[in-house]
Amino acid sequence: MLRKVCCTGYCWINRVSNFSYILAEINIADRATYAAYEAGFMTILLAHGGTLLAVDDEPITLEGQQPPHRRVILRFDSEQAARDWYLSDAYQALMQHRVQASEGVVTLLQGQPLT
Repeated sequence: MLRKVCCTGYCWINRVSNFSYILAEINIADRATYAAYEAGFMTILLAHGGTLLAVDDEPITLEGQQPPHRRVILRFDSEQAARDWYLSDAYQALMQHRVQASEGVVTLLQGQPLT
């Protein structure tokens, strides 16, 4: 995909990544209940064309003060694909296990232009 980018009177064409990413930052309080979420997660993710890029229960903070907790990065072919996965009946039902067992923030991020 190509996107016209204009800045301070100059324009150029960038090839744009169609990828969208989900960043989840999760504090797990109940591992047993969370395990039910994990058991069904990959099947639903793969069914919606998602890719698990990273999962880390002990991420290394390079700057700032962040309490250690799970970080997950997912990739989808588009923003719509990410939204379809998140809003799917299957994921919404499974997500209840995560909500019961943890708290956190889930963010949708857009891919940047490819150089």
